[in-house]
Amino acid sequence: MTLDFIKSLTIFNNISEKEILSINTMHQQYKKNSHVIMHGDVCNKIGIVETGKLDITKTDINGNKVLLTEVNTGELFYEAFAFSSLPSAVDVFAAAESSVIWIDCKDITGQLACNMLTVFARRNVFLTERIECLSQRSLREKILSYLYSICSEHGKEFFIPFDRQQLADYLACDRSALSNVLSKLREEGIIEYRKNQFTII
Repeated sequence: MTLDFIKSLTIFNNISEKEILSINTMHQQYKKNSHVIMHGDVCNKIGIVETGKLDITKTDINGNKVLLTEVNTGELFYEAFAFSSLPSAVDVFAAAESSVIWIDCKDITGQLACNMLTVFARRNVFLTERIECLSQRSLREKILSYLYSICSEHGKEFFIPFDRQQLADYLACDRSALSNVLSKLREEGIIEYRKNQFTII
């Protein structure tokens, strides 16, 4: 972990180098597809992805895995369960070979705690957008809600962070049904796409 990397993270804004270096951290490496946190685990540490990428998933009553979110380099994860001390209701997997920095909740005080509130607020905005997307009645409406939310932030041409299976997991739908709806939207002249690059027409 480099100091420059740590200083670039939102949760360490306005914190001196001396304070940063005084925070106890633990580094752990994970192989691709390995568990980082399992459903039912109790962990009082928050994680920061130093390298690689993680998938946070939940399995429904039928055994289907639903992708809740991806966690990329520099992003926090597991803060809600860590601070609540509740057993994990999700599984966290390494989507690629990854390195994670762990910080114990008891070490999060002062300015670091204030910065965490900013992270929580931004996460709530994201979750609100996700709920709005999933609350749509039809798969067509879910897809358009998701694409328009990205369009509003990045313009009419943009890349999504998911491949088809990941997008299907994110929208809690079947991959073939997702592909069919995307094809119909393209035929109707509403969208254009190539792999994970999309254009709103």
